[in-house]
Amino acid sequence: MNSNTKYYTIAGNWNPSVGNCPLYLFWPMEQTGYNNLPKPNDGLVPVSSVESQGYFHSLGHTNSCHTNLLGEYEYGLSRDILFGK
Repeated sequence: MNSNTKYYTIAGNWNPSVGNCPLYLFWPMEQTGYNNLPKPNDGLVPVSSVESQGYFHSLGHTNSCHTNLLGEYEYGLSRDILFGK
C-alpha cells in the first residue's frame, strides 16, 4: 500500500459457459482456475481477493475472465477515473 496511490479495481465474475474470454491461449489456464478457485472468480483470482482491501476503490464487476478485463465494458467503468471526471 502506497499512501500516494489510489487503487481501483474491477472484479471479474466469469462463467466459462457464457464466454467473455476471447484470448484462447490462456483459456485452459483460466478454465482450471475457474474450477479450482472459490466462486465467484475471473479464472485467475477470486472476487473476494479484489474486494479484500479497504483502500481499494471498486469500479464494479464484469462477467469477463481475467485476461479480458480491458474490454469496452471495463473501459466504461473506468473512463471517468482515467479522464478525471
